[in-house]
Amino acid sequence: MTPEEKITKARSQLVLEQPFFGVIALRLPMVRREKIPTMQTNGKTIEYSPDFVDRMTVSELKTVIAHEILHVTQLHHLRRNGRDPGNWNIAADF
Repeated sequence: MTPEEKITKARSQLVLEQPFFGVIALRLPMVRREKIPTMQTNGKTIEYSPDFVDRMTVSELKTVIAHEILHVTQLHHLRRNGRDPGNWNIAADF
């Protein structure tokens, strides 16, 4: 299964199992980025490393996509202000 097929399957399952996350997942474009280590969001898209997606199960991928959606719904991308991006991401994860 390609990374894109795996993402499609994970998003489809989110729609059926966790509609809150599923609906938002369908509204955020998934953008392939070769040079990032995992996944990230800017609040408008979710960017993913195909190698990272390839190593994950669909179940794990659903969790990571939901994690990125929580960054968006909690407005982390808008609330960072001048804070250090690395520290802000760690704090937001907590």
